Amino acid sequence: MFPSSAIRVVESSPSRLVIFDPPYYGLGLGLLLVAAISAALWFLTRSHAGAKGFPWWIPLLVSPFLLGGIGLMTSTTRLVLSASEGKVKLSSCYFVFVCSNQEFGLGDLQGVRVETSEGFRSLVFLLQSGETFSMGGFSSRAGYYEAEAAINDFLKRNPSDGRDPLGR
Repeated sequence: MFPSSAIRVVESSPSRLVIFDPPYYGLGLGLLLVAAISAALWFLTRSHAGAKGFPWWIPLLVSPFLLGGIGLMTSTTRLVLSASEGKVKLSSCYFVFVCSNQEFGLGDLQGVRVETSEGFRSLVFLLQSGETFSMGGFSSRAGYYEAEAAINDFLKRNPSDGRDPLGR
């Protein structure tokens, strides 16, 4: 079976925290199965009916399921907080090749929170400037609250204002 699609902490040390948002295997596999079953049923019924030619609209009907499934099964997001570098790096890849990278200072990050909407969750970053942005969209996967706690604990242990994290 596929590995878990839950967001998880893959590395946690006093100076570095890595959060991994894996591919959404369950939904991606479901879309791929719909595409495969649709194409197979079409070919089976078409061959029994003795139809000739290839209608152009069949790939149009199957391709959204196929592309959606591939996209979901290959998309990943990796968040790295590094106290030694003083940076936060957010890397998202879709379809393996299309990647976006964001980087900002650790001191710019005030904290994170989990926002919910109709049972779905999203990890939202709160910046010192008052801006917010989300790490991906809303989903029903597990691990959001654990990631939130790990990030906020990391920020408490590594204050960016020069204070001793132990309060001395």
